[in-house]
Amino acid sequence: MLHELVQQLDRFLKTEPGRGTRPARKPPGEGTGLGLSLSREIIEKGNGGTLRFESEEGQYSEFIITLPR
Repeated sequence: MLHELVQQLDRFLKTEPGRGTRPARKPPGEGTGLGLSLSREIIEKGNGGTLRFESEEGQYSEFIITLPR
């Protein structure tokens, strides 16, 4: 049972070891800032899941999405 669960979760694990995202198109503070807000709304309120992140400036950002079955 645990092995099957790990296989299911592994399909959703994505890692990007590349250069990261391209530079922002707008200066800091001038964007709409809706991306994570909308994502959170859809994941948490719409699907009963959770959205959290871990980040280290200049190193990585990891967004963790957990959804119920």
